[in-house]
Amino acid sequence: MHEIKLAQGLVGLLDKAVEDPAVKDVKKVHIKVGKLHYIVPEIMQSAFDSTPKNDKLKNAKLEIEVLPVILKCLECSKEHNLNDEQFNVECCENARSEIISGKEFVLEGIEY
Repeated sequence: MHEIKLAQGLVGLLDKAVEDPAVKDVKKVHIKVGKLHYIVPEIMQSAFDSTPKNDKLKNAKLEIEVLPVILKCLECSKEHNLNDEQFNVECCENARSEIISGKEFVLEGIEY
């Protein structure tokens, strides 16, 4: 359940982001999480909800967008969405590829 640690770290970051007295209550927090983080959105939501927060964050709702894993072939440069059965590119049967998406954990935005 690494979602608890991620939620705690996110709240710590948000605490700093809303220190400005001009900032009012936070309504929504938008994050993007790559599929390779193996986040279960429902568990992440629950972990975020149960993490202690300051008054500006206590009613904030978390919106999570899970990003797909995208591989790029190092031979022909084609990009491929990774499915669960296969961890290689489909273009030229090359085993050499790089991950260009799927490892992200991004605080995309905060709505006040």
